[in-house]
Amino acid sequence: YFQNINNMIRTNFQKEYVSHLSRTGKYHVNHIMMKDGSGYVEAGDYDGYGMINSLDVDYGYRFNGIGTYLLSLAENFVAHYYDEVYIYVKYDSWMHTWYEKLGYKDIPEEKGQDYVRMVKKFIQYKVKVRMISNEAGR
Repeated sequence: YFQNINNMIRTNFQKEYVSHLSRTGKYHVNHIMMKDGSGYVEAGDYDGYGMINSLDVDYGYRFNGIGTYLLSLAENFVAHYYDEVYIYVKYDSWMHTWYEKLGYKDIPEEKGQDYVRMVKKFIQYKVKVRMISNEAGR
């Protein structure tokens, strides 16, 4: 199933990025990189929950939507397996504000000195996808 999703993503956007699905023990991780090297995201299954482990956009390419684009690809990958996705982010940073604008919420009990774990829920997204799939089959 993971390979089917990876192939779907690769087919739809193959001109813009490359992806690689790796399996290390019980973990499944999708590595997605812009073909021009401008950005990279890593997302997958970590200890039974969906997580975005890394998102980086080269400084010279920032503020062009690449980070948002890569984040949406990572979220779509995770949303096929989980109802939510997690990320750790530095609390007092522009990144924290950016993730909040994109629907992520702090998990107060998982706040450290500098970092906080954030979550974004996909339940509404999954319901819509199932409804559209069911209507298409009629």
